[in-house]
Amino acid sequence: MASSRAVSSPRARAGRSGAAASSTIPRVKTPPGQKAGQKKRASDGVGRRRAPAKPVRPAASARGTGRGAAGARGAAGGRGASGGAGGARPGSNGRRPPRPRGGSRRLSRTTIAVLVVVGLMVTGIGGLTAAYFWAASGITSSMLAQPPAPLSTLDLYTPEQRANAETIIDVASAQGLGDDAATIGVMTAMGESGLRTIDYGDLAGPDSRGLFQQRDNGHWGTLEQRMDPVHSSGMFFRDLQKVPGWQALRPTEAAHAVQLNADSEHYTKFYGPARALVVAILDERAGRSTPTPTILPTEAPVS
Repeated sequence: MASSRAVSSPRARAGRSGAAASSTIPRVKTPPGQKAGQKKRASDGVGRRRAPAKPVRPAASARGTGRGAAGARGAAGGRGASGGAGGARPGSNGRRPPRPRGGSRRLSRTTIAVLVVVGLMVTGIGGLTAAYFWAASGITSSMLAQPPAPLSTLDLYTPEQRANAETIIDVASAQGLGDDAATIGVMTAMGESGLRTIDYGDLAGPDSRGLFQQRDNGHWGTLEQRMDPVHSSGMFFRDLQKVPGWQALRPTEAAHAVQLNADSEHYTKFYGPARALVVAILDERAGRSTPTPTILPTEAPVS
């Protein structure tokens, strides 16, 4: 009896108690597709998944390098500690640096050197070209130093105007009149037609024609005669000599007495240019040098 009741070990007693307990607990049927081990782990709570812990962002240094923050952000995105292809750049605190406006970029030293060389070449070629044409033109520095020749009175008028002025002077001389009468005749022609033989009139005299704008009233001749500078000048001096005391009158008054212009002072502004032109023509004929004109080109009759 003593041998049959031998005291069993604690491990054996635990095994028997576990077998007895397991015999009393009803078996739970395992659903299809699930293993027994998975059921036990689910019941024990051993196989539960934990939520991934949030990465702790290391504090940036006082210098603001931000290398640790960039690495943490890259690890959270699964691209490596260094940020990988989409990581932030060092020194930007996790942000991309702003691009310069307008897409401007600094020129490299090589580009600047090339531009300087090209500029010097262009300047040198331009200087050589200018020097070549300067030498080929035959212009010397002494020529440039000389002042231009003064403009003479005769240069202010066209060949037609000069020819008509000479005709008036010749007709006055043929009728025994002097330079004063010739000046009045040139002054009148300047005020009427600009020393040109024109074939049209104006609002005051639509039928006026010729150098002195003489009307078609039978007093000055036919149209052909009025368009002839010699005939029209002769008709003007003929009527001028009929004016009593015309030599004592002012030139514009003497001309107005013949032409009967609406404005008796119309010819005043033409007396100075007419006198200079008559003197220049007479000096040229006498072989004398023509003095420099004292009137401006703008004061000459405008065609």
